[in-house]
Amino acid sequence: QVAIIVAAALGYGLNQWMAPTMIADWGWRIPFFVGCMIVPFIFFLRRNLEETEEFTARKHRPSMGDVFRTLGQNWVIVFAGMM
Repeated sequence: QVAIIVAAALGYGLNQWMAPTMIADWGWRIPFFVGCMIVPFIFFLRRNLEETEEFTARKHRPSMGDVFRTLGQNWVIVFAGMM
């Protein structure tokens, strides 16, 4: 995971660059700030990337009638899951 590697590198860099008292006083806020700086980029990516054809083909929302019909057909399993 890229996030784990980046977090480890950031933690290592902060420990090398700052004294332990500085980290305890205010340095612990730096990783949170870095994480907040990434959020607009992530929103931009999510909004502008196109879904794959496979995902679009599978993306099907059943109607309420289908949902209730399936619940009626499988009421024993639903009831057992609620117990």
